[in-house]
Amino acid sequence: MSRKTAGFTIPDTMQAAEGALKDLGQRKTTYGVIDHHIIGYVIRVASDYIPSVTNYILQRHGMQANKELRAKKHQFT
Repeated sequence: MSRKTAGFTIPDTMQAAEGALKDLGQRKTTYGVIDHHIIGYVIRVASDYIPSVTNYILQRHGMQANKELRAKKHQFT
């Protein structure tokens, strides 16, 4: 982090450390700066929907693979 130029997703090193220390003992999780709190919130909300989408895709892929193997008379043991 110290090698990057500060910006929206990359806070100043001191700013991030100060923010994390302010939250110490008051929260279970800290992101240090408000920018990262926003990003963390978006990721947390999106992760509620991602598993269901991922499961749907994997289930469809698995069903297709199963059909292809059965068409080739593959023996499942």
